[in-house]
Amino acid sequence: MKAPLPANESDRLNALRRLKILDTPLDERFERITRMVCRSLQVPVAAVSLVDEQRQWFKSIQGLPVAETSRDVAFCAHAILGDSMMVVPDARKDPRFADNPLVTGEPGIRFYAGYPLKLSDTIKLGTLCAIGWEPREMPDCDRQLLEDLGKTVESELQALALSHQQSEVIDELNELARQALVDPLTRLWNREGLNRMLHKEWDYAIRKQNSLALAMIDCDGFKQINDRHGHLIGDAYLRQLAGILLSRLRPYDTIGRWGGDEFMVIMPATTADEGLSVMQRLLATIADRTIDTEAGPIQPRVTIGAAAAIPDPGSSAQALLGTADDVLIALKQRAKGTAAVHRV
Repeated sequence: MKAPLPANESDRLNALRRLKILDTPLDERFERITRMVCRSLQVPVAAVSLVDEQRQWFKSIQGLPVAETSRDVAFCAHAILGDSMMVVPDARKDPRFADNPLVTGEPGIRFYAGYPLKLSDTIKLGTLCAIGWEPREMPDCDRQLLEDLGKTVESELQALALSHQQSEVIDELNELARQALVDPLTRLWNREGLNRMLHKEWDYAIRKQNSLALAMIDCDGFKQINDRHGHLIGDAYLRQLAGILLSRLRPYDTIGRWGGDEFMVIMPATTADEGLSVMQRLLATIADRTIDTEAGPIQPRVTIGAAAAIPDPGSSAQALLGTADDVLIALKQRAKGTAAVHRV
């Protein structure tokens, strides 16, 4: 059953547009919350879902490799109609969802709980939701937990704080243009988006005479993963690795997929020593993780080459990028699995 529109749909959509959050890259603040929902409620899927005019778009989702679905089949489109949490113990027995293709077919939703995310008393943008493949009841303690985490999402939505340069790039573009700057596989910035960000941060560093650091991250052995297990496993590996990298960066750092199995991290107001500390933290985290795939667990390994500089007027960001790339190439030849930074 398709959900009816809220009475204030026009105001609700205008509020959502003003946030300029749709079709932006993943953000660790929201990723952290959806991971907590999965762990705490022991559900396979959790999402921050924002209900747009024709779709629901996920600012964060754990457990499913999708960025959006049609609004017509969205449980969350029903959840935003109420003021309190919507709980569906068994979707097969609920007349609103019994014939929903997400219930009758893949992925086979049975349990759903969605806390409506409020920008004000009357404006509900979407939900923080938990989804399961088996019917279940939801005790009061779990409801309270999801509500508490939902209120945290509301606070983050009301106080979005990207770096000044990321905000500028997002403000300059409409949703379709933003989509063109986001990598569809990892949902990070793509190469064009990274180039825009790099030049914004470079110009800002020149004005402020701040140090800017840039890191290039290469996945060691990725070709062998693709050759041995196929590209679907390789894609799943890159998606999960992107999430691991994102989780260890600072809120004002920018990360994206430069191409293939290579990532870039732009670190504003960061010296060479500070950049090396960030990279060493990334390496330590990766060393403690395994990536679960349908082919079994895979131990991730990366090599990181970086450069840092206080840019001069008239200088080019491409020089910093070239130096970071040279450092990475040298490490790949003699010291894979390590990190190094060069002061320009």
